[in-house]
Amino acid sequence: MFLLNGIIKHDGNIEVLNNQDLTILKGNVKQEIIPHFSLDEMKYLLSLVPLDKRGMLFNFLWRTGVRVSECISIKKSFIDFDNDEISIRWLKNRKAHYRVIPLHYSLKNPLYMFCSGFKADQFVFPISRQRVFQLCQKWGFNNPHKIRHSFAINFIRQNDNPSALFELQKLLGHSDINTTMIYLKVVPSDLKKSVNKIRFD
Repeated sequence: MFLLNGIIKHDGNIEVLNNQDLTILKGNVKQEIIPHFSLDEMKYLLSLVPLDKRGMLFNFLWRTGVRVSECISIKKSFIDFDNDEISIRWLKNRKAHYRVIPLHYSLKNPLYMFCSGFKADQFVFPISRQRVFQLCQKWGFNNPHKIRHSFAINFIRQNDNPSALFELQKLLGHSDINTTMIYLKVVPSDLKKSVNKIRFD
């Protein structure tokens, strides 16, 4: 049996402990935390997925942090391999929104090979939102939004830049910085590390 922070692998089957990663108890106060996977957990789960369109889908979600609706709306023409950029388009309140995010170097070559036979107007992931959720359940990722949370938290943990939160806001497409700030509540241990860097004498 393999146990890793809420993920159990036993006899080849994967089980995600949904309830334990949603809340924690402190005294009589029930505090909500954001369900997410650590970097090691994501590496482990991705290692179990075949290197086909399913593996590409999960790696794309993990390495971009996009919403599932944005992911399945991306066409090959939205990806600029020359300038390492991806154009993201999404609807909110029936209004179209756009943003451009960097194409991470670790995703560029696999994605280029994956899309090599696609036409410009062809969807990269011609799949329904419901099917993505089903695949996430099957392969132990729980749901695509948990992968998005994991991307955000991994970004904050590895970035000491004071403007990192504003950069993350742009990457995730949040209109309000307060939405992005919820990720600062995730791990008190990270805050301890930051506080311990401050000198008072």
